[in-house]
Amino acid sequence: ETCVMHRQYNISKSNTAKAIDVDGSAVQPDELCDQVSINYGTGKVKGEFAKEQVCPGGDTSACVELNIVMAVEMSDQPFKSFKFDGIFGLALDALAISTEFSFLNRLMGSVGSVSNTKASLQFGVFLDENKEDGGGEIALGGFNKKRLLTPLQWAPVSKKSNGHWQVEIKEIRIGNVTLDICRDGSCRGVVDTGTSHLGVPVKHIKQITSSLETDMHAEGSCSDVSAPDVHLVLEGLTLSLSPRNYMRPLPLPRALNTPALRATDVRGGTQTPPGMCSPKLMSVNMPMPMGPNLFILGEPVLQRYYTVYDWAERKIGFGMAANARNAGSLAAPEGIDEQEEDVHSFLQVTVTVAVRRVQRIS
Repeated sequence: ETCVMHRQYNISKSNTAKAIDVDGSAVQPDELCDQVSINYGTGKVKGEFAKEQVCPGGDTSACVELNIVMAVEMSDQPFKSFKFDGIFGLALDALAISTEFSFLNRLMGSVGSVSNTKASLQFGVFLDENKEDGGGEIALGGFNKKRLLTPLQWAPVSKKSNGHWQVEIKEIRIGNVTLDICRDGSCRGVVDTGTSHLGVPVKHIKQITSSLETDMHAEGSCSDVSAPDVHLVLEGLTLSLSPRNYMRPLPLPRALNTPALRATDVRGGTQTPPGMCSPKLMSVNMPMPMGPNLFILGEPVLQRYYTVYDWAERKIGFGMAANARNAGSLAAPEGIDEQEEDVHSFLQVTVTVAVRRVQRIS
């Protein structure tokens, strides 16, 4: 049912595609094809493999031959409600099924040596706060300087072997108070464009939530309340979020003030008492080697900062995004978005490949 809600890829209608197994070999007519199951922070996908020409932006001069995953099953949550029809994987090598499934790796091979093409092995991400205006932009082969209000500051990728675009978090401050949770040097933050909230390790979420939630004394948006800023100190720069960046727009009804609703997992946000403004946090419970002190830098960070990902030098650049809120050029909106909040994370958690070298039953 979820699949039919989206535009579908039909391999039989492509002149450049062929069905393959995970090792890249062609699927034999009398055999079942290999399959893969991919679990994300929220949701899962089962798929089969194909080799195809991928042409970003519809530009045939920029096509790259790539092994892709064709979804044959998707979980209702969260895919049924989403408008997009696929996931464009831009993680590091270690997270791909193999190098042939990595767009950036294939791009690197198609343009020559890394030393001569550093600029082309970058991509930039702009997430628009107003999703009705298109939602954002991915710039491939570099980045869009028009999306920046301030120069980029760079942080090196940490634990490259995990495959995620992640950075070391040296310190977390709420207002002028430095939390103890990163003093041992174990904190990392995955920069993830597919996560709607700021992900916080499950053992610290109550502490951070209680430090940020605040009374709602008057009618209006929670983004306008007086609450402390959040500062994430990385290697070489500090990311700062104000209540306008991290607060949910509306307080929750008094009836939801129960312990069961105050502690949720990655499939839901943290709830707060009535008349309280609550931060957009979701708990993260990841074992070693990713966890346990793993944060996810999702939309609250990525709507404030334009980010650039350097494949060649394994580093991430952050600069203030050129949007209305950062520039201060537009008045605050008159209304408040009262739509139900959608909590999701496309942080890739596990990949399981099923090799099926068996003959079809006639």
